[in-house]
Amino acid sequence: MTLGNEMQVLDVHCHYSTDEAYVFRTAEDRERATVNFRREVELGTEEEMLEDLRAAGVRTMINIGCTTDLPIEEVRELHDDTARIISENRDVFIGQWIMVDPNEDTLSEFERCLTELDMGLVGFTVNGSSTNTAASDEAYHPFYELCLEHNAPVHVQLGYTGIGARHPGGDGRILQYCHPKHVDKLAAEFPEMKIIIGRPAWPWQSEAIATFIHKENIVGYELHGWSPRWWPEELKQSIEHRPGFQGKIMFASDYPIFSHDELYEAWEELDLSRDQLEGIYHDNAVNILGQFDGADL
Repeated sequence: MTLGNEMQVLDVHCHYSTDEAYVFRTAEDRERATVNFRREVELGTEEEMLEDLRAAGVRTMINIGCTTDLPIEEVRELHDDTARIISENRDVFIGQWIMVDPNEDTLSEFERCLTELDMGLVGFTVNGSSTNTAASDEAYHPFYELCLEHNAPVHVQLGYTGIGARHPGGDGRILQYCHPKHVDKLAAEFPEMKIIIGRPAWPWQSEAIATFIHKENIVGYELHGWSPRWWPEELKQSIEHRPGFQGKIMFASDYPIFSHDELYEAWEELDLSRDQLEGIYHDNAVNILGQFDGADL
């Protein structure tokens, strides 16, 4: 039995495990993701997803992934359905990360998510490689202004992404748009905006750590997408030994790509005390996400 199985865990990044809304939407994408992550993901029903998350003892922020390949009408339907699931299952869901290609239609849709839908905590997430638009690009500025107006978190994903991996040309995705220099610039240009960074930032982990330490308004770091057993050594050493680092680190699973049990085991192999792990599993997210409107932790 791991500590993660003994307590409620706040998982700040997971995906749907249903066929209709899984982050890898096509059969080809799913086949390539199986090779990339070296694991088969079993998709199921909404009820089975809820059962999985309840069995893991988590409450989570859900991310339906980038919707740039979908018409805006389908994006609205996905958000409506997510609002329904969240409102009916508050014991499981904290809220949702919204990730869209930046344009006038999606700006209106993001505002609708913030003001009209019952989603709990609504945050805006940028995976620059998914949209081929860096987080510091002016196209996102209207979205950031909405986040400031509604006290919503901005979440920027760094480093290597599984989106487009093993496709010819990476399916046109440009990894450099997830370089930490873009969140460094963003944090400097919007000093009043609270930012959360996501993913181990390989192959630019040193730059990510420097930016995280330097910019006070980068308030948290979640580590979805990788098992701790695969982390760059500098990230592992910083979490274990850099003063103050553990207080800003939040657990994130990337479920269903990873199971919670396997991640609990890997986290608990690190050189961390029980108090530090309890912070990472729960208390840090309460302190960090609790700063934002809509958070019910």
